[in-house]
Amino acid sequence: FRYWSDVHEEPAWSIITLWQCILAYYIPVEIASLETVSLFLIMMASGYLRVVQERLLNLNDKFDCTIDESRNAIYDEVLTCVKYH
Repeated sequence: FRYWSDVHEEPAWSIITLWQCILAYYIPVEIASLETVSLFLIMMASGYLRVVQERLLNLNDKFDCTIDESRNAIYDEVLTCVKYH
């Protein structure tokens, strides 16, 4: 099988070897980074959702739900929580 140029000539050989070295390093680093970043983002999202869940569950302990004023306070607290997250 013949190539369109001789790959064993000196300039082409050096360039191809350099590209192989660069890609042999770059591709595993890129794959590892993509896997790590996706897991990190999932972990961050679950952490934020857990904080929101705890804040909403603690609203019941803070206020009495039978009075209209406390309902407004709960609404304000939920708005504060939404603005924070």
